Amino acid sequence: MLQHRQLEAFRAFIIAGGVTSAATMMNITQPAVSRLIHELEAALGLRLFVRRGTRLEPTAEAVALFDEVERSFVGLDRIERVALDLRERRKLVLRIASQPMLSASFLPRFLAQFLRERPNLQVSFVSLPSPLVVEGTASGRFDVGVAAMPVDHSGLNVEQTEATAMVAVLPASHPLAARPVLEPADFEGQPFISIGAHALPRLRLDAIFAEHGVTRDIRAESPYHHVVCSLVAEGLGLAIVERLVAEDVRDPRLIWRPFLPRVESNFAVLHPAERPLSGVAMTFIQELLGDLRAHVGLWNTAAGAGEVRAQARPHGRGRRGSRHAGDP
Repeated sequence: MLQHRQLEAFRAFIIAGGVTSAATMMNITQPAVSRLIHELEAALGLRLFVRRGTRLEPTAEAVALFDEVERSFVGLDRIERVALDLRERRKLVLRIASQPMLSASFLPRFLAQFLRERPNLQVSFVSLPSPLVVEGTASGRFDVGVAAMPVDHSGLNVEQTEATAMVAVLPASHPLAARPVLEPADFEGQPFISIGAHALPRLRLDAIFAEHGVTRDIRAESPYHHVVCSLVAEGLGLAIVERLVAEDVRDPRLIWRPFLPRVESNFAVLHPAERPLSGVAMTFIQELLGDLRAHVGLWNTAAGAGEVRAQARPHGRGRRGSRHAGDP
């Protein structure tokens, strides 16, 4: 049967490069290191080292084994560090993954305030596509994930936000800036910057334009809504993106307008279903959901008023409006 001490001796030998240094690392005698390695070879049925002159060198099997052993020891080291931090009340670490739309600006602002109030908290924050956020959170690599809906995974608890409506973004100097609300017919023949080909909102938008018989001149596409907005600001075309992103873009060359028919999307905050949440992770989720829901509620109230006005007016050239971003 394998013993942890045997693997420790093997790892120390590989890292240190010899029995003497391995014995020093482990604070045991050289014969004890040699005995542990021989016992490991016997238990595995593998030859792990061959003698080259006066030195022992690892075999190919030993190199392959070391990769797996090192991964295990890295995990053990992490556990020991976390336990030490808990005992000594050192900094706690919260591991967060988010899809790019929220990670570009909304989450950094929220995190800044959250961390200011918790000086003993350290955050590891990565931006990943939603499928990778789901996978990584379910596997336990992240404590909290933020992904685009739909999310269907039995290993996750899913807290969903209210749906938001996507908006049209266009250069402030564009003739369509005069319209308070844009509709599919307004995009006929227009150069267009599209969001990623496999995103669910993209599929919904393509279906709407096809249903209305509208042909757009697709000039570019990107899965990142902030990149799409930047291309629009450069005058490359029009686009339809998440309102959350449109409001975050502070570029005077760019404006946004409500788009009808309403195309909805929403987000979910995730955490592993079979793993208890730490107190700080639970607080983070509760406050993040509260902040998201508050913003979305305000947006939807304003969007509803814009939709009522749009449905009341006949299709065609609208009255001239303000060019301030988001002013319906």
